[in-house]
Amino acid sequence: MIDKSLPHGSVIMVKRNMDTYPRYAIPEGFVIRSYREGDETEWADIAKEQFLLESDEAAMSLFHTVFDEHPEWMNCCLFAVEEKTGKIAAMLSLWEGGIFDAPYKKIHWVATREEFRGRGIISAMITYALDLYHELGARDYCLLQTGTWNWQAIRIYKKFGFEAWLGEDPKPDFYFDPELEHRNWKIIDDKIAEFEKSRKK
Repeated sequence: MIDKSLPHGSVIMVKRNMDTYPRYAIPEGFVIRSYREGDETEWADIAKEQFLLESDEAAMSLFHTVFDEHPEWMNCCLFAVEEKTGKIAAMLSLWEGGIFDAPYKKIHWVATREEFRGRGIISAMITYALDLYHELGARDYCLLQTGTWNWQAIRIYKKFGFEAWLGEDPKPDFYFDPELEHRNWKIIDDKIAEFEKSRKK
């Protein structure tokens, strides 16, 4: 869930070793599948809840902004579905990065319905996405673009070997402010440390 108590700031994460990552199975009673016609309604509904969008219309507009220009990305738009009800519990996309000047794969639009959180669904979906990365014949790096408000998700990403990108390779095709990036990572790392300390009490 987004944590708006923190100052907002974007960060980039990169996974350089694509051959090693933990393996999490999808919980019993759920399956992972790619996009099917009609899924856009639930995609928008989950996006509205996860990203705190103001209306159903804004969420649907976001879907079309994301996918209309690149319908081929639909094949890598993944959903975790509850088998008993057919309800989509979570979503995740694997697409071209759009951050650097090379077409690295990027994990994006990661979200879970509140009622399904805490069951390990996203960990299973990341495992599935990284397997798909190899099936697609991708090479080099996998990227994530996230932010300070998503520090809880960043805890999961780090378990898979995603690290803070702080200006090293791969090189960006945009202006990079190292001071701002370090500031944002300090906010995230401090919040995660605070959370881990509270769990040990």
